[in-house]
Amino acid sequence: MDNNIEELHKLIIEAGRSGDATKLNISETSDYHQLATELLRHPLPAGKENRCDFLKGLVLLENGLRLGSTSPFCNFMKRLDLYTDAELMDWIFANRNNPYIPFGSFRPPLEVRSYSQYLEYNKKHQEHREKMIGLDMERSRVAKGEKEKIREEHAARKKENDEKRKRNNNEN
Repeated sequence: MDNNIEELHKLIIEAGRSGDATKLNISETSDYHQLATELLRHPLPAGKENRCDFLKGLVLLENGLRLGSTSPFCNFMKRLDLYTDAELMDWIFANRNNPYIPFGSFRPPLEVRSYSQYLEYNKKHQEHREKMIGLDMERSRVAKGEKEKIREEHAARKKENDEKRKRNNNEN
């Protein structure tokens, strides 16, 4: 592996361990995106502790950049697959400034500061979503019933009007 990549891994891991990402000296979003693209082309650090500290270093680095949905963090998280490490997830939730971290498209609010809070938030979010789907289905059922009633009324009026025309034609 390229020595520069190994050195970057060490710097990011050290940032995660120390809680200070200033040594990384990255203040521009474009610089970080280039760095992330290059890092993702190579094997990521070995060993669970190094991988956890690597992700922590990335969270700290991103906190100063305000990336939002363009954050490459989720690509690293997916590659390292550490979603089940409750301690790491707690740390990420407690230290993130970007609601898109750690999952990308699903954004638990920044008020969610631990993995257990995330699980509770996600449960409530899912329950609310299911409730809204149920309400939508009920509205749809009612609307279909009303539409059918209108269709029947229209058919009855048409039949009545046809009969009136027929009587009028027979009288003339």
